Amino acid sequence: MSVPKTSWGAVSIVLAGAFMATLDSFIVIVAGPSIQAELGASDGELQWIMAGYQLTYAVLLITGGRLGDLYGRRRVFIAGTAAFTGASVVCALAPTAALLIGARFAQGLGAALMVPQAYVFLTVVVSERDRHRAFGVLGVVLGGASIVGQLAGGLLIGAEVLGSGWRSVFWINVPIGLATVLLAAHRLPESTAPNARRLDLSGMAATGSSVVRAGLATRCT
Repeated sequence: MSVPKTSWGAVSIVLAGAFMATLDSFIVIVAGPSIQAELGASDGELQWIMAGYQLTYAVLLITGGRLGDLYGRRRVFIAGTAAFTGASVVCALAPTAALLIGARFAQGLGAALMVPQAYVFLTVVVSERDRHRAFGVLGVVLGGASIVGQLAGGLLIGAEVLGSGWRSVFWINVPIGLATVLLAAHRLPESTAPNARRLDLSGMAATGSSVVRAGLATRCT
């Protein structure tokens, strides 16, 4: 598919979503000890707080991409970003480890809907001539998010902004997510895949069971 002119504004919007999803994988690692101390989480619960996001993300990633093909990439990107942002609010307010674990699963769902659309949009809104540059920028954004996440996590927790402590590592997602949703609604074009296949529910179940078994095996070792 050839795009006559690159829309770098649209590229920036989808890269913000990819940045936020990757940031969340790393920023929470720094907050782990503080979360465990305040919520009285067991070691097992802490592992689920850390891994629940990645597990859900991995299980539903392919399905998220297929949903975008079927029902519209902008629509699914906005839905995923909104779900991720809402789940971040629940994480920040969670009074118990159990609720935080559930909210982390919801964050993973949001990321699985959001991130695949970002990759597709780099072909939808970027001209063929500029695609190598766009994907290079994506690599920098994802790598930068992994570094910034760990640094920002320590700084936010140490700063004790309004006494929020570890909860600030989730609050940081809210303004980014809200801005991304609003900009996406106004700046991203809608697109689908005309020949998209229907959802492979049996494949999703098989992938999900494999990932969960791997996660449980890792947790037990």
